[in-house]
Amino acid sequence: NTAYAEIASIYANLCYQSGNYEAAIEVLTEASQIYKSVFGKSHPHYLNAMKELAHFYRSYGVYYSDHFNYGERIRLVNEAMKIIKSSFNIEHSDYVITLELLSSLYSLSGNTQEAICLRKEALEIRKKVSGAKNTEFAASLSHLAEDYYKEGDISEAIRLMTEALNIQKLFVEKIPSSYTLIVNKLALYYSEQGDYKKTLHLLTESVDISKKIFGEDHPNYAETLVDLADYYRMLGNYNNAISLATDANSIFLKDLDKYRTDYVYSLMIMASCYSGLWEEGKALQLVSNAIDIYRETLDERDLLYAHLLLYQANLHHFFKNVDEAIRLATKAIDIQKQFLGDNNLEYASSLNRLASY
Repeated sequence: NTAYAEIASIYANLCYQSGNYEAAIEVLTEASQIYKSVFGKSHPHYLNAMKELAHFYRSYGVYYSDHFNYGERIRLVNEAMKIIKSSFNIEHSDYVITLELLSSLYSLSGNTQEAICLRKEALEIRKKVSGAKNTEFAASLSHLAEDYYKEGDISEAIRLMTEALNIQKLFVEKIPSSYTLIVNKLALYYSEQGDYKKTLHLLTESVDISKKIFGEDHPNYAETLVDLADYYRMLGNYNNAISLATDANSIFLKDLDKYRTDYVYSLMIMASCYSGLWEEGKALQLVSNAIDIYRETLDERDLLYAHLLLYQANLHHFFKNVDEAIRLATKAIDIQKQFLGDNNLEYASSLNRLASY
């Protein structure tokens, strides 16, 4: 029986590696029951099988074919949670990992209140086991802050994100990208509160840190330039925004295959700025360039591509190319409907825009 269980475990792993999660789970479940009957629930063979089985369920929840079927994905991760609870204590690292994955799925599904409850539980366990001065605790704090932001509690989001930032500062030399990510999120929250001075200070600090750690030719530095450029665009400081985005693009172009999306986003910032300066011809050229680059290797059936098409449609409408504007907007709306459904504000806004053409 144990020899069969060992072979079944190997086969389950092969199924898992090939993406056949259902078969992997079925076979490993059988193997774990054999280990349980022969050795008992406290034997390493059984515990390892259960840990691996929980991992299979988690992965199935992450990579489930219908990505937007959050109900099924949550069910699968809950199965992983049940397995871990039955075999390990709640301070086990796999329990916290599963708890945080489950909270992320609830957050994505729109149930942020449940996500907040689970994230708080994960934070308490992390604090008890590893303390509060580590990058994992900082990351958990930042995720909790994001859920409070979604709930509209910006003050609590700022408090939590500031706490995360203060912890991440201790490790900025080792993991600078995590630090700049938190800085940018905190800047967004201050911007929502109308504290533009604080927002600008944070984004500028992010640029300075990236420049110091990565150097002026590194894509991570370019990404912070784009964030600052986008904020200047929002403030209507178009010339500064264009200058920063241009500098960033010169870096992205050195490795365009890897940073194609970043380059496209930066082009869109520049296009928006030129529109703000009433230079619609330059804006249209930039958007057309962005779409051409997107078509080369990126997915033409995603929301960023739909956004590009809508922007291009607006510019064609400005130049009285109504038929082309309608064609582009219709294509974009079809993509939005596929991803967002027909009961979505962004989708409805696009329909209104098309009707205005």
